[in-house]
Amino acid sequence: MKMGKVSGSRILFSIFLMVVVALWAYPRISEGACGAAASSCKNCHEVKGEKKVNASGAWHTQHAFGDFCVFCHSGNTTAAVKDEAHKGMVKPLADLNKSCSSCHPDDFEKRAAGYKK
Repeated sequence: MKMGKVSGSRILFSIFLMVVVALWAYPRISEGACGAAASSCKNCHEVKGEKKVNASGAWHTQHAFGDFCVFCHSGNTTAAVKDEAHKGMVKPLADLNKSCSSCHPDDFEKRAAGYKK
């Protein structure tokens, strides 16, 4: 049985196709754990620029690296409509244990005292 020559471009295309399929099929662990998109809080307030908060107040500027709005404010982080997103919101620091202790279990009261006015 005689085998024909396989062109270099076919080999390169096959390798390229295998790499694309492998990258597409590779599990996205960070997306599964954290979500691939920003919360509706970040999307409206920062991305769309409606009442930007990342540069106002000590807490917002110190925690701007993350999407932590829901920890202090509650609300619905997946709602796309303002009224729905704001349902269930509470005053920031209304419940220090709920708001701060998940990230700062040992000193949340001390840390929160710096933000109270």
